[in-house]
Parts: sequence; C-alpha cells; structure tokens
Amino acid sequence: MVKHTLIVLCIFWGAEITLSAQGRFDRKIIISDSTFYAVEIQEQIGILWKGRINQPLDSAERFVIPAGTKRRSIYLQPFAWDISNDTLFAVNFTEFAQNDRRTSLKSIPLDSLKKFTSATPINKYLFKAAFENSVVENYPFIETYKNNLYMDDLFFDIAVKGDSIYEFIAINNQIVMWLWDGKVWTKSATFPFETKSFFSLTYFQNDIHVISGNGERYIMRHTFIPIGSNRFDMTQTIMLENRDTKTLHFIKADACNNTSLTVQELVNQFTIN
Repeated sequence: MVKHTLIVLCIFWGAEITLSAQGRFDRKIIISDSTFYAVEIQEQIGILWKGRINQPLDSAERFVIPAGTKRRSIYLQPFAWDISNDTLFAVNFTEFAQNDRRTSLKSIPLDSLKKFTSATPINKYLFKAAFENSVVENYPFIETYKNNLYMDDLFFDIAVKGDSIYEFIAINNQIVMWLWDGKVWTKSATFPFETKSFFSLTYFQNDIHVISGNGERYIMRHTFIPIGSNRFDMTQTIMLENRDTKTLHFIKADACNNTSLTVQELVNQFTIN
C-alpha cells in the first residue's frame, strides 16, 4: 500500500512539475490588430485572455470558454485552439462523462463568451463544453479512436485559415493531417513522427508549420517536409504568432507568469529563437 501511494504521488508531482514549467498560458499567444489572445486552463476549462499588446498582461479581459483540456499525468496535451474571423475554434478534451468525440470540435463566436470571475461555476462550463458550439463533426477523432486500442500517446492540434480547418493527429509514432475544406474532411498520407510529447501547429507564410516537442520543424505540402530545428523544449516554450507583422516568435513560457509585463516586453526580453 505504501509503495502504491508513493507511485501515485510521484506521478502527481511529475505532472505538477511539467505544468509549472509550461507556465501560465497553454501552447501559444496570437496577436491581431495590436490585441493579444492567450488561453489559461483552470480546472480543465479554458480562460481566454484578451488585451492590448502594449499594456500589462493583468489588464486583459478574461472570458470563460465552453471547451478545455484535461491534465494527463504523463503526455501533456495542451489546449488545441485557434482564432479566425472573430471565431474561436477548439477541440474539447475535458474529462466529462457526456463528452462526444463527434462534437468535440467547437466553433465559438468571440462575442458570445462570458466574462470570467472568481465566482464563475467551472462545472457548468464542463457541461456546456459537452453539448454546445459544434458545427463540424470531428471525424478525425472518430477514426483515430476506432483504429487505435491505446490512446496514451495521442496528441493533436488545429489551425484555421478562412473556411479551412487543419487538424493534425499524432499517435504511435505517426502523424496525419486532416483538412476540412468547408464541405468534407480529407486525409493525408501517414508519416513517421515521434510521439513522446505534444506538437504545435501554425499557419505561417502560406504553409502549415508543425513544431514538435523538441523543436523540430516541418511543413506539410504534398508530403511532410523537415525544415530545421529550434533546438528547445516546447513544454517550456510559448509560440507567439504575430499576425500584424507576419512573424513567429518563441518565448520562455514561465516569463508569462509575470503579469505586470506587456506582450511586447515578453517578445523583447524573453524571445529564445
């Protein structure tokens, strides 16, 4: 019994260390029209931060998202989200009994989000995340779960450009791209890809870029093309996509814990690429 308890505690502490290293925000920050968007996870539910890039982070408005991600003890899967045309797209990956894989891909108008406060009932939004804001069936999830017995090393992310939704899924050391073109899903070939940690997507310079957990970078065209390496650990890094300047930065994730800084100061002082 003591041995079992120690094992459980070690797993818990390991998860806490991983999350602490990642910092306040999940995966990325988006800048558009001098406004930044970032997501913090609280009790599985996403909290959207929206503020001006030249003002302190803690001056940002915060909104509760009816979608989020669970915290696995190993194989951290950050929140998969993007913003396009005043709509937040996300994959709901919370631990909730009534979640449905078919409706896990959410499209949520930004002006429909409610302000987040300390009194916001998180459990209510876990319920909402199970049932609301699904326009496109997440067929990639359905097929992945149907064809794989074990899902421990499942990783995924999305990127949205206009009416197109790109959903990449990695499992069992392989990766595949699914594309929703506004009407149907199509699937790419499957490519070798290490699945020991999560990856991130961005639509950048007219290509879909994939950044692996160890910083290896790829673009997907007719095939999966390696284009170099950042040589840093993405679990301790935030990707910052500046759509105003059409640039991509990587900053230290724990720097975002200092909410007295502006996003511009984060870029100036903590860029690591």
